[in-house]
Amino acid sequence: MRTLPIKEIYCSCGKVYYVILKNNKCVFSGGNHWRSTTTAALEIVTEIAAIEGKKIEDLRFFDLLTHYGWPAFKKGKYEFSEVIIEIKTKFYRKGGISPRKIIQVLRWKKVPCPPQVLALFKERI
Repeated sequence: MRTLPIKEIYCSCGKVYYVILKNNKCVFSGGNHWRSTTTAALEIVTEIAAIEGKKIEDLRFFDLLTHYGWPAFKKGKYEFSEVIIEIKTKFYRKGGISPRKIIQVLRWKKVPCPPQVLALFKERI
């Protein structure tokens, strides 16, 4: 298996680690004990898409919750969820009609964690 680089970004929840897998799947995981990635998910997916030069809708996002971002978890416990994102276009009338993209995180859908993700993030679980 090819080793993929885990990258770091910083946002309002602190350090976040992420990796882009094949089929444009992006897995991210928090790096702090003080704020979870769930409270900053929209900021995280927006930042990752910008860094990677992609549109948010071109990626599928997955959140790997561990004891680093979720203090209730003990070391070794994790939860893996797909972040379900909705993107709508709304039209606003202000001196004409201008479309605006509305991006919203709807929910987290628990899914099985692939072995590749466990191997990549083993030091973070």
